[in-house]
Amino acid sequence: MDKKWEIGISKFRICGGVADNIVQKEGKYGRGIFPRDYKLKSKIFVPKNLLINQKDVFLQDDKLKIKDGLNYSKEVLDFFNFYQENFSWGNGGKESTEAFEADLATFPSDVKNLLKKKGIIDIDQRHIQRSINFTLNNFLVNRAFTFMGMTVLAPYLELVNYSPKSSPLLFSREGIYHPEIEISDQEITHHYNFMSSLARWIQFGASVEEPMVFSLPYQFDIKGKDLKCVCLGKSLDKEQVNFPKVNKRLIIEGIPIANINIKKFPINYLTYLFKCVNIELNLDYLLKKIIDYNVKSRIEVIEKISKLDSIYSQSLIKTLSIELKTIENSF
Repeated sequence: MDKKWEIGISKFRICGGVADNIVQKEGKYGRGIFPRDYKLKSKIFVPKNLLINQKDVFLQDDKLKIKDGLNYSKEVLDFFNFYQENFSWGNGGKESTEAFEADLATFPSDVKNLLKKKGIIDIDQRHIQRSINFTLNNFLVNRAFTFMGMTVLAPYLELVNYSPKSSPLLFSREGIYHPEIEISDQEITHHYNFMSSLARWIQFGASVEEPMVFSLPYQFDIKGKDLKCVCLGKSLDKEQVNFPKVNKRLIIEGIPIANINIKKFPINYLTYLFKCVNIELNLDYLLKKIIDYNVKSRIEVIEKISKLDSIYSQSLIKTLSIELKTIENSF
């Protein structure tokens, strides 16, 4: 492992990458990136020539390759092939992606039906087109970085695990940098994006403490108006601007119901939302109803799957428990 790691780092540096004092090993988040020498500074920088457009990759003999005839140097192609085979897709990336989906497939029908009914995840629909390309697409989604309007792969940075308490990556015209890494014996982590704990579990099965909780799908009638509000249950990373009305239904993408850092955020968001559509409601009462529904639904799901003992059923229980605790501590 050490020899291959050093070869990969050397090939990365030849292409202009910076990977100083880092090593891959197991930690509390699974396999991640750590300082090799705890007394020295670590640094990671991926230049733009090593940020591989995801549209440019494909599978050949179950190996992730860059398509022929594109504007990548021989050195970049050589590095990419070696890196993917030894540290990414070919060394646990494919297997870990498949493991989550395989675990979901073992959930009993009654559990799948409840998860679908509550709007958490429709496993059967998700797996209709399950194949090697399905696995690859999930693998790429879980490792996606956005750079100058492109969705790219960022070698070595993709191996750094997520932590909601870490700093986000730094972007420039030259490439993507990990923010300054303090001298420490702790795992190196960074902040990917804003997402609820449940949304992150749905994406790749991880159980992570996030500061915000969003409502599950929920709908309610507006008294005095021939209109129904329909919340789609999405986890938002920015406020909704347009609120379409379809067949007397006001479509709301997502409703925050708890924020551990800004406790008034849910009521403030509802105030903003209904001001945008010029509707007056008792928002305190409405928020309480939505929260009560969400608490009961999460408890119902936990009780339903508590007898399952698979890795990802247990991580779902942990995720829902995290969100219940966040709701409780936000009020």
